[in-house]
Amino acid sequence: WLIDTGSTRNYIHPNSIPPNTVIHSEYFSIITPAGTKDGTSCIYLNLQPHFNIEHSTKLYVFPFSNEYDMLLGKDTMTKLNLVLDFNTNTITYPGVTIPMYNTENEKAPVHAVTHKETMKAKINELIRTEHLKPDEKKPLINLLTQYPTIIQQENDTLSSTNLLKHEIRTEDEIPVYSKNYRYPVVYKKLVHQEIEKLLKNHIIRPSASPYNSPIWVVPKKQDASGKNKIRVVIDYRNLNKKTINDRFPLPNIEDLLNQLGKAKYFSAIDLASGFHQIEMEPNSIAKTAFSTDSGHYEFLRMPFGLKNAPPTFQRAMNSVFANTKNVLVYMDDLIIFSKTITEHIHDLENTFKLLQKHNLKIQLDKTEFFKKEITFLGHIISADGIRPNPTKISAVKNFPIPKTQKQIKQFLGLTGYYRKMIKNYAKIAKPLTEKLKQGNEPTSLTNGYTEAFNTLKTMLINSPILQFPDFNKTFTLTTDASNYAIGAVLSQTVNGKDLPISYASRTLNAREINLSTIEKELLAIVWACKHYRPYLYGRSFIICTDHKPLQYLHNMKDPSAKLLRWKNQLSDYDFDIKHVDGKTNYVADALSRNPVPLNIIKDGENQALDNIDETNIYPFDPFDSPYIDQTLATPPGKEEEIARILDEIDPQKEMTPEELDDLIKLTLNEFEYNPQENENDDPLNEKDPPNEREQPQGIKDDPQIITSPTTRSPTISPNSVPNQIIVIPDKNKCLNIEKNQIQISIGNPINSKAKTYFGNKTRLIWQVAWPHKETLLKHCLEYLAPNTTYGFYCSNQATVLNNILEDIYKLFEEIILTTYPTFRIKRYFKINIDVEDPDDQNELTTSYHIGKTCHRGINDTCDRLKQKYYWPQMIESVVRIINNCDICKQIKYERTPPKQKFKLTPTPNRPFEKLQMDTLFFSNHSILTIMDCFSKRMTAHIINSTNSIEIIDSLREYLSYFPTPREIQTDNGKEFANKGFESFLQYNNISHYLTTPHHHNSIGLINRAHSTLIELLNIVQIQEPKMPLNKKLKLAIIAYNNTPNSTLKLSPNEISFGITFPTEQNEATIFEFQTEEYHREKELIHKAIKELIQKEKEERTDQLNEDREEVTIPPGKIFVKTHNRNKAKPKYKAVIYDPNKQKILTGKTKETKIHPTQIKRPRKYEDNSYKPTCSQDQEN
Repeated sequence: WLIDTGSTRNYIHPNSIPPNTVIHSEYFSIITPAGTKDGTSCIYLNLQPHFNIEHSTKLYVFPFSNEYDMLLGKDTMTKLNLVLDFNTNTITYPGVTIPMYNTENEKAPVHAVTHKETMKAKINELIRTEHLKPDEKKPLINLLTQYPTIIQQENDTLSSTNLLKHEIRTEDEIPVYSKNYRYPVVYKKLVHQEIEKLLKNHIIRPSASPYNSPIWVVPKKQDASGKNKIRVVIDYRNLNKKTINDRFPLPNIEDLLNQLGKAKYFSAIDLASGFHQIEMEPNSIAKTAFSTDSGHYEFLRMPFGLKNAPPTFQRAMNSVFANTKNVLVYMDDLIIFSKTITEHIHDLENTFKLLQKHNLKIQLDKTEFFKKEITFLGHIISADGIRPNPTKISAVKNFPIPKTQKQIKQFLGLTGYYRKMIKNYAKIAKPLTEKLKQGNEPTSLTNGYTEAFNTLKTMLINSPILQFPDFNKTFTLTTDASNYAIGAVLSQTVNGKDLPISYASRTLNAREINLSTIEKELLAIVWACKHYRPYLYGRSFIICTDHKPLQYLHNMKDPSAKLLRWKNQLSDYDFDIKHVDGKTNYVADALSRNPVPLNIIKDGENQALDNIDETNIYPFDPFDSPYIDQTLATPPGKEEEIARILDEIDPQKEMTPEELDDLIKLTLNEFEYNPQENENDDPLNEKDPPNEREQPQGIKDDPQIITSPTTRSPTISPNSVPNQIIVIPDKNKCLNIEKNQIQISIGNPINSKAKTYFGNKTRLIWQVAWPHKETLLKHCLEYLAPNTTYGFYCSNQATVLNNILEDIYKLFEEIILTTYPTFRIKRYFKINIDVEDPDDQNELTTSYHIGKTCHRGINDTCDRLKQKYYWPQMIESVVRIINNCDICKQIKYERTPPKQKFKLTPTPNRPFEKLQMDTLFFSNHSILTIMDCFSKRMTAHIINSTNSIEIIDSLREYLSYFPTPREIQTDNGKEFANKGFESFLQYNNISHYLTTPHHHNSIGLINRAHSTLIELLNIVQIQEPKMPLNKKLKLAIIAYNNTPNSTLKLSPNEISFGITFPTEQNEATIFEFQTEEYHREKELIHKAIKELIQKEKEERTDQLNEDREEVTIPPGKIFVKTHNRNKAKPKYKAVIYDPNKQKILTGKTKETKIHPTQIKRPRKYEDNSYKPTCSQDQEN
């Protein structure tokens, strides 16, 4: 005890606080001989055992002396009636006398002061104010000065909150004991210092618990003074396995971000050691036990790494800020947001009051105030909107191209966290997700695969800013459906522009794929409304769709049961449907056509992440060094951890920031990328300790690979440890593919010689009699260069005695291991014959193609040649020769015929301007059909035969009733392609357009109408079986011409004449009733109809051309299909193509059109087994 009559307060040393004493927050300043000091906590202690008093005495916590436990000031001395007798050196109070000792060395230890200037000066030292204006800085410092007790001071004991305590509920009470991990001796002193620090701050205490969890020692960057720093992390994974889950939900990230709209000022509050501000329940303290070399300890405060620590902390934060506006809380991330400076000061004051009330401390030097752009949950938040955090996407930026399904899942997990920010994310990612299908490993990397990977990285780095939703404005929901998926975009109009808030898409299941078009489009609307229900429910919004029938959803008559059910589901929403041009609906269209099919999102549900263990931490492994023995125990292998993360982290699901951090750390650890900016003091941000280095699949699975751990310590250079040669054995490929080659054979020693092949490949040929180290070392020093990859091959393998060649190889490996620190060897087990002469290459290729493989394909011929011979660009040689083989061109057919793009045809301006004619056969009768390309009006004529005379007579009858057209389109049938028909058309000044042979799509309009006409005839035939065919045909034609067109919404008769025909009257009589006014109205109608037709044709053509390409026909000799049904005859024949006339010469004088789909294309080499290697020409 120390008595100080000059002190106005009582003090207790932090090391003298009795166990389990509640520490309260209270700021104070004191003056010591060393200057003014600050304190932040106090306790209330019962002094009855010492002074026989019943009430508690307030003691301020401060290290006032290294020799005394407590200091009593004059105020308490007065209350206790203490009498100091300096003559007898005693202290007396009622009934008690105790000795007193004079301390001449102590000079007025402490004096209390209460001035705000001291506090302001301290705040100025800690707070970040470089970005603040004077009118922002002054009120902020004044506000902080009013709440000093919420600020955690350096060296002060961390207080605890009075909100709740953390309990560990386990499945049983059997103690969980795990062996300790060994850590380097150099860390033991630092570990001891960390333990002392935790003891001093009453975070832990010595323990006799039967529980034990091992520790990880996590090295950190050196501090400014150059001292090494570490972090001690407890591995509670075995305890977590027995812990019963706390189902308290974490906040939905999207809901949090949606509350930030219109805010311009942001502050991020950092809670000081957040978890350590929550006490442990007494019955759970023993379960937190851990051990070091210095003893066995247990936590009094909630430690990091416990399974239910995040839910407990979130529950505490929710109870503090549940009814507070403009405050967002996700774990220990606390954001205050406001529209103005005045509002922000008010919001900060409310937050500080709550922190003070619940005894919570903040880390002032890590807290940011009045920021206009701030980081929150992996996003950059500003008044403009949301975008990804560049430090978070650094893992994506440096991600190598995925070559396994595991790496694809990692990459899609990283990018999927921000998928709502990337326009057309699904479309870009589809080539990657295709590789996730079972049995579809990415062993062959196509251009589309690589392009998708690079594009996705670029799009994430340069992703657009998404808008905050403004719930005072109208939302626009744009939807679309394709054959296999649906997509949606939620947006709002800002300053006249439609700006996105979120993108979404999902695939259709097997049942939904079979739905009709209108059902898919309506399904897209129903799903999108449920997906965005938090935005749309209870407010009016607009739905945009490019499927026009849905515009009449509210007035739909006789809907199917499915449409009726979905229509009823939409009745909960207040919306208007607006039809948009398909070309302007490109975003939703792209999302629907290219979703990421990893997992179908459940309609209207926020994915619950019940299986995610947010508290499992994956720190950097301090044991990752060749000098550390791990014989006692090591952290569990990370393969199961990787599998857990990849299985649970799905880009289609709502991912937590902890999952994102786990995946980033896993990625950085696996690919050894360590950006400095990711360093922070949160143990949750450390990397996972690997048990073994991840190697490429081809290396990892081979037992002959030699690997050793390499250090990542910045203090150890690569050459200061035994280096490693990575040896990649390849039994299928030959030595010839390598640029630098070494060939060793057994025989009489001769001088080494180097020979150059193909201009750029060097082969060193060494012949030795016995594996002498000196001889090989001499060769290595003379001929080999460091930082180089060499192919290695030992010849005479079949005559190896006593494993001489294996001994040579091992000796060679030993020499390289110690001589060249950056050397790399690829071991080969065969060498092929080098063929350098181009004539010899052509002769061999022709021989193998014609003679030895009987005109087999490119792949088979290449495979046979590669077994024995080698030359660069072998594939190109084989492709060239086989594509010039006339026999192959005539006999072999196209397994994947080309898909030529459709082209737009000119649209007529009015009815009867352009006609299409064709014939069909029905009920043993031939029928000639004539269709107007503008109105889609059709007439039909029964003919006795399909000769030109019958065709001309029927056409002459048609022309007697209707205007003469400018053009008639037909196929190449003999009834149309003849001189008589051509003469008749020329006489009437009608142009004749013949389609390309064997390409009926050119007159697809009338071909599609035939199917409808036959359907109508069958219906009439069932109703009136005895009616003559000519009458049946008239009834069918009347029905067809009076049915509204799906595109034009008018019937062919209405478009042609402005009236319908309910009876079989003569259609020619309508001309008698046409007036001048009628003609003017009809011209306006025709103009509008033409625009509709043109628009429909463009949309349809664009849709059909999505997966098609332009196919060009080369001039000169080509091979075209013969269309011969006799399988014994050639499938193709040689013709001459004239590009000027765009026709082929099939005989001496006959010229015919040819469609690109009818020609034989050059064949290509398809290497489905290609795996990238170090050699550039290995693929050849």
